[in-house]
Amino acid sequence: MSPRIDRRDWLGGSLASGLFAATTCIKPAAANPKPHDKLRLAAIGVGNRGFDNYLALADEEVVAVCDVDERYFRPVKDSRPDVATFADWRELLARDDLDLDGLVISTPDHTHAPIALAALRRG
Repeated sequence: MSPRIDRRDWLGGSLASGLFAATTCIKPAAANPKPHDKLRLAAIGVGNRGFDNYLALADEEVVAVCDVDERYFRPVKDSRPDVATFADWRELLARDDLDLDGLVISTPDHTHAPIALAALRRG
């Protein structure tokens, strides 16, 4: 038979563990770098519907685009000449120097999951 725990003991233990988690897991704001004024994004899939999604990012900083069909890079380069281009999303995700805040994945439906999972694993 296990020892009986009353509400007061349970509540005290819960508060103590919550306080411990809050003080050890949360970084102080001063430790975080200053956020960018705009999100630094990469667009994966910029053809057809993906180009419309790319155009919707006009207020953000798109630093890289990726598409297996390199013909779709031309309109992107016309609007943002300094954007990095990739034909393989794995090469894009391998680049630490891009300092990405997020991805816009506009590839065929059956390819969303592998790209999103790889991006989440990269952090």
